[in-house]
Amino acid sequence: MSSKEHLIRFLEELTQELRESENTDESIYRTIRRFRVFSPFLDDEFEYRLHSIEKKIDSLIDRPVASCRMASSDGERVTELMMGHGPLERAKGVKYLSDWMNSPTEITIADPYFIKNSGSIPEADYKNSLQGLLPLSLKKIELFIGPRTQKYHKASIATWFNQLCTTRGIQLEVFHQEEVHDRVWLRDGGDALVVGTSFNGLGNKCAFLLNLDAADTASFNAELSRIRAEYTCSNQV
Repeated sequence: MSSKEHLIRFLEELTQELRESENTDESIYRTIRRFRVFSPFLDDEFEYRLHSIEKKIDSLIDRPVASCRMASSDGERVTELMMGHGPLERAKGVKYLSDWMNSPTEITIADPYFIKNSGSIPEADYKNSLQGLLPLSLKKIELFIGPRTQKYHKASIATWFNQLCTTRGIQLEVFHQEEVHDRVWLRDGGDALVVGTSFNGLGNKCAFLLNLDAADTASFNAELSRIRAEYTCSNQV
């Protein structure tokens, strides 16, 4: 017998019993209580399950709320910025980076492909966007990039960038290394932004720009300190 048929039979029997019983509240209640089987559960089982559900809901309410490691500071958005493909998306990404930096005196950029133009954009556009990104307040740039001997080192961009820093009086410290893979930008040694692609790759593919939380920023800074101690610092890219 299906649950539906069982319930119909139960209600028919209950109705018949009520019709034949004394017409008082107490007698009606006694009649209902005698029909203890309620599809698909017994009365006690039904009450037990309700009680279990209430306990589970209470435990969920009392559970400490853990913030998402990829959530923004306001806790409402998973990502800070999602970039798509194309020149407009690249411009949006560069502007976001510029707004995020605000007016720091020092920035650290960990990006193994930083001084490479992939050819997807004209070299002049690459230089202009990078020059416009760097705020006038900047006094020092620290770079963690790939070795000069690697194919992603672009000599013409490197020469231009060295001259730009000299002209603007920016102290340049460069660590040519192969230990940092992800692209991370830091302002004044504190706040960090994970950039899903290299600067030359903004707008080439879909990528995220995400704020790094304090704990991961501290861990990342600790790794950078270790690299500083193990690698030679140069004043040119």
